[in-house]
Amino acid sequence: MNNFLKTNLFSSILIIVLLAGNIYISMQYISLGKEMRQLKNPAGESSVSASIVLTEVLDVVLNTRPTTADSRLKLENDIRQLGDKEITAQWEAFLASKDSKTSQASALKVIGLLEDKMTK
Repeated sequence: MNNFLKTNLFSSILIIVLLAGNIYISMQYISLGKEMRQLKNPAGESSVSASIVLTEVLDVVLNTRPTTADSRLKLENDIRQLGDKEITAQWEAFLASKDSKTSQASALKVIGLLEDKMTK
């Protein structure tokens, strides 16, 4: 009987230690997840990254993939969500272009500004 109590006590202590370890590791995991999200999206930045918008510009403007009205609208919204006045102004200049030479120059400027934003 005495041996049974020792085994039972040892098992109970082991379970409590393992449970505490699991709780500690879970809390560390959650904390690291929050830190990762903050690193990906620092305070004040939009949820859209310049690299995603650049990919969309290449796909939609340069027609590297078939586009729809929805994809063009999504690109427009994503550019505005970046919150960069210079990129938005250049995008509007691109949209207001009257000829292909002006639109090509404006598109290149938008792409360049997006690249610059990615490297900052």
